[in-house]
Amino acid sequence: MFLLPALTPDQINAIIPFLFVGFVAQLVDGALGMAFSVIANTLLVSVLGIAPARASASIWSKPSPPRPRG
Repeated sequence: MFLLPALTPDQINAIIPFLFVGFVAQLVDGALGMAFSVIANTLLVSVLGIAPARASASIWSKPSPPRPRG
């Protein structure tokens, strides 16, 4: 069984902005049905100051399933 180590208050404070960005991007995506990656990338770069390449890599880390042809 794998147990996660306890998080320190500093680690929790570092994670909270990323949770907020993900929540806002998912909220807009659910309301509009699109633009999750655009909103998440914009918030990560402009609000949190993440480098654009790193923000893009974090959003596109999971490959999309192939679309059916036809």
